[in-house]
Amino acid sequence: MKKLFFSFLIILIISSIDAYSQVVWEEITTPNHKFFSVAVANNGEIFLGSSSANDTGGVYKSDNGGESWEFIGLEDRSIYSLSFNHEENLLAGVGGGIFLYNIEQGTWEKVFQPSGNTLAIEPGFNNTIFGGSSGVNRSSDDGYTWEKIENIPGLENCGVYGLSARSEDTIYLAATDHMAGGGVYRSIDGGDTWQYIGLEGHYAKAISLNSNGDIYSGCTGQHYYGWGGVYKLTSGSDTWDTLSYWPMIRAMVITQEDVIFCGFWTTSQAKGGVMHSEDDGETWVIDTIGMGNHGVTDLVMDNTERLYALAGYTNINLYRTSLPVSLEHQLELKPHIRTYCVPNPFSFRAMIYFGKPSNSSADLHLNIYSIDGKKMVTMALSRNEVVQEKILIERNNLTKGMYSYTISGTSFYCVGKFIIN
Repeated sequence: MKKLFFSFLIILIISSIDAYSQVVWEEITTPNHKFFSVAVANNGEIFLGSSSANDTGGVYKSDNGGESWEFIGLEDRSIYSLSFNHEENLLAGVGGGIFLYNIEQGTWEKVFQPSGNTLAIEPGFNNTIFGGSSGVNRSSDDGYTWEKIENIPGLENCGVYGLSARSEDTIYLAATDHMAGGGVYRSIDGGDTWQYIGLEGHYAKAISLNSNGDIYSGCTGQHYYGWGGVYKLTSGSDTWDTLSYWPMIRAMVITQEDVIFCGFWTTSQAKGGVMHSEDDGETWVIDTIGMGNHGVTDLVMDNTERLYALAGYTNINLYRTSLPVSLEHQLELKPHIRTYCVPNPFSFRAMIYFGKPSNSSADLHLNIYSIDGKKMVTMALSRNEVVQEKILIERNNLTKGMYSYTISGTSFYCVGKFIIN
């Protein structure tokens, strides 16, 4: 399986050398805890929910992009999900409860005590919010009071891991019963009643919709066969299409441009990454540059369309995309800057050429990554190199294989690849 994964990874990276949407990750330093959940407010504040199993639990907050962190409460509680209500106050799903954090006052209030762990919280329309635990819970007043939706056939023993609201009336959920499977359910009356719509026996963990109303679900396996993968139900159809039989999908985000991003792991949660598709799931590109080969357990997007991912198993790290994943947002930040390496492949040394920066600042950095996304080299560029728009690189301790590189600075970013033979 490991050999298959790396072969697939090589093929995907080679096929995407000229793609505009190559994704590069940067690691954000976090407290040394195991985190289950991440949320990013519209003002850029980052919130992390940690585990209490071998740790302190609770919620951590950064208001400076991850440079420093503050513990804000819920000590000794595992935080399985984080989201915001329509007032931008924070909702935290824990074992046997939902808490609301008033950001202005800095205080927590327990607002609901459902059965089971609250695994997902999803804002709907008109101050409605849905929570997933062992069944579905709903708030009609922006998260201050809650009710459990009773008597949903098939969900009695399921954990609800994913929720997505299409409209005021139409909501979807992804459910898992590790003893018997799971699947996808839909409500067309605002959550009052729910109907099973497919993926029987699948461990459905993520659900999302594109602009056409097509439904995508990510699974971590099947009760009978063991496969995970990505599945699609086209709007107006009742038949699910299989887009990928593997890997195991735990999180999913679809951008305004209908690019699908999935956080996955392979044979174990220790190995994996993020993959994306720009053609409705027909083909996929693996995005591990800067992240490495670590399984992703949570994936969210902020209001500038930058992605945040929690990756790892024993040690959980937080990563953020260096640029927005939306082409529209990228073009707002910078012109399209191209780069290339000559010769390519090379054995000992080569020259990297890049587009002209907006000024002659020497504040640019070159980072080189291995094929599995690990950072191998980082160096500041001299003023002379910036003015000449070229960098001499040497093989040194790099072994044979394919590498990715980025050149970045204020309002400047480009990415390329080279091969050492």
